[in-house]
Parts: sequence; C-alpha cells; structure tokens
Amino acid sequence: MLRLRAGFGVGVKGDIVAFLLGQELRSTVPTIAESLACSAPTAFRALQDLVTAGFVQSDEVTAATEYKIDDLSWVGLLGKGKTQVWWKWWAEVLEYTLDVLRASESLKAGSAGDYVLGVRFREIGERHSKALSRIRVVGLKLSMPESASPADWVAFNKRITAYMLEAA
Repeated sequence: MLRLRAGFGVGVKGDIVAFLLGQELRSTVPTIAESLACSAPTAFRALQDLVTAGFVQSDEVTAATEYKIDDLSWVGLLGKGKTQVWWKWWAEVLEYTLDVLRASESLKAGSAGDYVLGVRFREIGERHSKALSRIRVVGLKLSMPESASPADWVAFNKRITAYMLEAA
C-alpha cells in the first residue's frame, strides 16, 4: 500500500488497488468501502475509473458486481517475483483483541474464576463472529470455540495471531 500511495498519491484509488491485490476472492463495493473506511459511493466512483483505465476487472454476478485485479500484471511493480501479499484485516481483529484484553484485565482485577472468564470470552466471540466470519478469519481459516473453557479461547486467540502474522 505504501508503494502504491507513493506512486498514486494518498487517495482511495491507490488504496483500492492495494486492497484488491491482497484479495484471494473478488470483492463487492460494500466490502471494499467498509475495509477502507470510505463511503460506498466514493468506492464505487473510484472503481468505475479504475475499471475504465483497465487496472481493475469487474464481473457481473447475480447479486452485485464484484471486482478483482490480475496480480500477475503487477509483479514488476510489487517487487522481484513476490506475486501475492494477502490483505490483513487488522481493524476487525484489533477490535476483537482489544475486547478480549479489556475483559481479561477487568476479570483479573476482580479475581473471577475460569468459568466466568470463559463465558466472557465466548460472549466477545459471539459479538465479533459476524466481522470475523466476513473477513474469513473464522470459517475458512479457524473455527470459533463453542465452549466456555478459557484454554480453548486462549488457543483460538493464538491461532488468530499466527494467521495475522503469516507473511505480514
């Protein structure tokens, strides 16, 4: 993203190119807009320009248009044979992680038992399950524990950390 910003300037078009280069699958306007913290109309207008310029390809599917980039055409720009750097969904994972840390600290201060801590972790997991599923951390990559065992949740959180640090 930093190289694209240096080349294109700071703006949504360079960010969209960076985002799409880091996707395993095609993406819709709402996903792109939410990921980049911009409005859907802003992302849509930028995508239309990028499609017109030939940087981005669009595919008409049943519910919505999806967008993608042929990453092989960007190999030279991205650097010496590295063809793919997957987009990491730091904002969603950070929100989840901060909730887990806050719960851990508040319950430690009150010396709550393991069961209470496990239940709190499960509640946090349920609250964030939609976002973690949308970004494919839960589902394709990991399964969220259903138990109230703190050990299961600690192991789950370690797996999220390992996933986020892969090829970071």
